[in-house]
Amino acid sequence: MNLGLRPSNFEFIYEAPALLKRDLLFFDQIHVCSYNDVKVFNDLQALDPELNEARLKEFDFLRSNGLLCDFNLSEMIEFTFKKSGIMKKKGNPIDQFDLMQIYESYYAIPSVPLPKNFTKKQHQKDAHKIIEKYITSVNKAENEATRVSSAFLNRFAAKDNATAILQDNFTTDLPNFKTAPVLEVVLKKLPIPNANVDWQQIIEYRADPDSSVKFTALRVWMQDIASKEYKPAEIEERIDHLLNEYERHISLHKLKFKRTTRHIFLNSPLEILEDLLKLKWSTLGKKLFSFEEKQFDLMQAELNAPGRELAYISKANEKFA
Repeated sequence: MNLGLRPSNFEFIYEAPALLKRDLLFFDQIHVCSYNDVKVFNDLQALDPELNEARLKEFDFLRSNGLLCDFNLSEMIEFTFKKSGIMKKKGNPIDQFDLMQIYESYYAIPSVPLPKNFTKKQHQKDAHKIIEKYITSVNKAENEATRVSSAFLNRFAAKDNATAILQDNFTTDLPNFKTAPVLEVVLKKLPIPNANVDWQQIIEYRADPDSSVKFTALRVWMQDIASKEYKPAEIEERIDHLLNEYERHISLHKLKFKRTTRHIFLNSPLEILEDLLKLKWSTLGKKLFSFEEKQFDLMQAELNAPGRELAYISKANEKFA
């Protein structure tokens, strides 16, 4: 499964609906990762109860549709550590070595200091600084937990390909942590749908056969580009060039299609009506066939278009941007 990993922190939760809509245009499922089942929503309840309730409803909806799930890093590390037999010096040495490296990274995650209790004499400005410091520390710790979760899943979840999606560009030396410059650029090119786009539209778009075919072509192209180790700026340059080539090609053929169909159905309505009245089925059939033929020509033009590997990005922007 193609997994996107998001941190359970304030930085993500505040922007979650828009970001998740974009994420789910690419990933099969999003895992919201936490260091030790951090109750960000408990904090949010105190800071903004209305926003908290709205987020909980959306997250519950996504969970019920299999698009979102929770990943508790502490529980998974502890379970795998016990199962590995490392304490009894049993099991696969390579697995144990990799697990120990991830385990060390896990213990290096910075702890989150709890906010101090306020006294009546404390100024509101001081309270704001303490809360701000707490939020920053939660954001940092949960980002690190998400990186470790990505490394853990890529090493020990054989059927999953996990990518940490973070709002910062900080790199890491974690073992099994995959940097994904191609994916980072592609995600930036996908639209962030606004609040008017409901979740059902995203679900229907994902299930659309044409979207599925285009998405597969995009993934294959990304794999090819990733193997060439281009820099992000070079990848973006190639994407922009191919998208421009594709959209120009399609626009030209759509214009030809509109002009032709206008001629068939607007310039000769009387002929079609006369054919119907006189039951001239063969003549009428030719006109209708001509329309279908032009539809086929448009489909053929899309299949042969330069940059067609990036048609999924173009289609997503046309629908949701």
